Amino acid sequence: MQPIVNGLETEYRESVEFIYVNASTTEGLEIFNAYSLFGHPSYLILDDTGKVFWQSVGEKPAGDIQNALETALEN
Repeated sequence: MQPIVNGLETEYRESVEFIYVNASTTEGLEIFNAYSLFGHPSYLILDDTGKVFWQSVGEKPAGDIQNALETALEN
């Protein structure tokens, strides 16, 4: 999934901040628990206030993630 996310990051870098979290670290595990994530890969799109706009677990086609990003940016 890294190549897909990297491609989206390149395309949206001007308007979206991409943060990568490793659940194997203490900090990463805290974030996973805070958002009730239960698998890899997990994706979150947060709005400007930090509220979850979109969440998904498991491999996704780039188009699914891109559609979620476009919808989030429109709102």
